[in-house]
Amino acid sequence: MHLNPVAIFLILLLMSYLAIFLIIKILHLSMFIFKMVVVVSLMLALFIGLLFMFGMLEKFQILIDLIDKVKEIVNYVAQKIK
Repeated sequence: MHLNPVAIFLILLLMSYLAIFLIIKILHLSMFIFKMVVVVSLMLALFIGLLFMFGMLEKFQILIDLIDKVKEIVNYVAQKIK
């Protein structure tokens, strides 16, 4: 079974959202925290996607490093799933 790295990334993203949601529910915190985490992460993903589309991503070296780290994590998880 071979999974696409994008699918693995989305699965990890959903699992992290679920973990944050469960922590908030267990600790009886406000759902506002969860909503803000989701909104901020989606806005960041949209921002990075737009930079990538318009070829301006190379101007933001820290984002390139962050994307490389995420790719490494996704590849590591993909190898463990195999």
